[in-house]
Amino acid sequence: MKKFIQFKMPLMTSLGFLWLFTACGTDDGPTPDNPDGGGLSPKISVLMEATELFKARQLVVSENGTYVVAGLDTRIDGSNANYKFYFSKDAGQSFAEFSGDKNLQFTAVSNNGLLLSGYDLKNLNDNSVQQLPRINNTAEPVLDANGVAYYINKTLHKFVDGQSTDLGIAVKALPREMIYSNGKIGFLSMYHRTLADYDIASNTLTTRQWPVFDARRLRGLSANNNNNARLAYNEGYFGYASGGAAVVVSPDNQLTYYDYPSTYDYQDNPLAVIVEDGKMFVNLMENPLRTGNYNTSTKNTFEASGSTLTVTDLPFPRTAKVNGTVYYSGFIEGGKIRDYGIIKSTTSGKEYLTTGIAFENSYSNTGFVIEVGSQLYFRNKKYDKNSKTYRTSEFKNISYAFAEAQRTVVYTTEGTFSTVDNGSTWKLESKNGVSPNFVIKNKKGSYYGLTYRAYNYNLGGTGFQIPKFDMAVYSSTDAYNWQLISERINTNGEAPKAISSEGHLVYLENRNPMGNPDEVSYVSKDEGISFQSLRKEVSGAVSYAGTYRSYHEMPSGKFVAFTYQHPNFITISCTGFIDGCSNQQVTDIEVPAGLFKVFYTAKDEAIMGDKTVFKITGL
Repeated sequence: MKKFIQFKMPLMTSLGFLWLFTACGTDDGPTPDNPDGGGLSPKISVLMEATELFKARQLVVSENGTYVVAGLDTRIDGSNANYKFYFSKDAGQSFAEFSGDKNLQFTAVSNNGLLLSGYDLKNLNDNSVQQLPRINNTAEPVLDANGVAYYINKTLHKFVDGQSTDLGIAVKALPREMIYSNGKIGFLSMYHRTLADYDIASNTLTTRQWPVFDARRLRGLSANNNNNARLAYNEGYFGYASGGAAVVVSPDNQLTYYDYPSTYDYQDNPLAVIVEDGKMFVNLMENPLRTGNYNTSTKNTFEASGSTLTVTDLPFPRTAKVNGTVYYSGFIEGGKIRDYGIIKSTTSGKEYLTTGIAFENSYSNTGFVIEVGSQLYFRNKKYDKNSKTYRTSEFKNISYAFAEAQRTVVYTTEGTFSTVDNGSTWKLESKNGVSPNFVIKNKKGSYYGLTYRAYNYNLGGTGFQIPKFDMAVYSSTDAYNWQLISERINTNGEAPKAISSEGHLVYLENRNPMGNPDEVSYVSKDEGISFQSLRKEVSGAVSYAGTYRSYHEMPSGKFVAFTYQHPNFITISCTGFIDGCSNQQVTDIEVPAGLFKVFYTAKDEAIMGDKTVFKITGL
């Protein structure tokens, strides 16, 4: 029986030398327990540093631009708190974190630093809090630029310096039906049929004739019980968006409807809506019931102008214009941040606010990274190593990539692409073909492609699970067009993650999942057409090159792979595909947790990416 041979070695520096045992051998058959080490000292270099990540789900800016308040996406720091909150008192030059409150919901901040959060007025200068009168079944308070709050208690009231004043103006509205904008308050209540503008300076309410809305059209086909409708108001224009359509009400009460594209008719819409300069912008999510795509959440912002609804790159959330400047959370093409930052946009251009906040979080992992010429590609971004800037890439998501001396092939959710000029141009080779999980050039001069799906099967009533997999092996003369050789469906065991250049595969099965592990390995030497028992393993001591997603077979016959077992980064070297593996543990290096993919260049360099992207040379 082959046992795991373990060598523990420290990393001399976190970016120094990685001592990796490699071994020679071209035979997939059994080899000695102790493969000869190659004696090499591969080097680690940093290709891409981690950047600041600031993805705001809430964002408000005072009208004078002095105060900026943001609530961050909960997923980016890995915590169980609902949000993290940060605020700036110096126009975004520096930020501080709110402490204690993890469920803060805010709608406005004034020029003197008062933040409206529900019925609370939080003073960002001294952390004091004032509470507005809480009135049930009516609109939430709104805040003007001077820190005066307005609310409805049958009549309109204003709240300033802890004192409430009845303005004596009768008005009716429900939650989210009262909005402040540029010295005025707009009221649109479907329930009370209220349509009115209140001018703060003149203390005048102008009631407008109630228009006849097409409620059925607004709800749409998928949103008969929609309660997510949203309202926007600016300079006399109202924007009202529901699950299936939106409508703009002009200052002279003209109605313009905008039906959503059919795949966006959805009861969870809209996500957000604003009105600005007579135009409405609505943020919508595609309906998975219409598209059948339950794995990806597709969101787009549409501009409603004239009589058309068109996609725009305007990001949400965002603030209204502040003296001609727009603030939002998003991405700048050619910028220095790779995911999200707070952007200040003017007529002269866009720039990131330097929040000075970096997050150690799983959300910001780059995942699978490939190097093509001077560019790194990951997810839907690419990084220029020379200028150290980021852009949107040609691909939405890369699932796998294969590099040769004169060509790189990329398998994506949009199809298979190739480049022969280091990424200057990409050619779509196959749009709806096979997208392998693993590709290798075989001994016949063509290619093998392997697809697999690993999942767990619950043993009913026992609380135990057994791993299962589906797999298929393909051949191709060009790495684009594939012909099926073999497949296995609903098979017990840990899926094979690689196929050797000779067409060999190996997988593992625990034949006693409810007791002491009884591991057995199975091998195929005919491209997956048949499998035979290879040997019984020592429990917990199994290591085959073909079971690692990061497996790589070099022309020299060396086999290498990488994995991670908290807290150790582990390298694997093998003298053969199905035998002769050893491992060593190396600490103090930032790598993705769990099993992960590694991209190998045509020069047999390993590229791996977490928040920082590393290259390992000298394998």
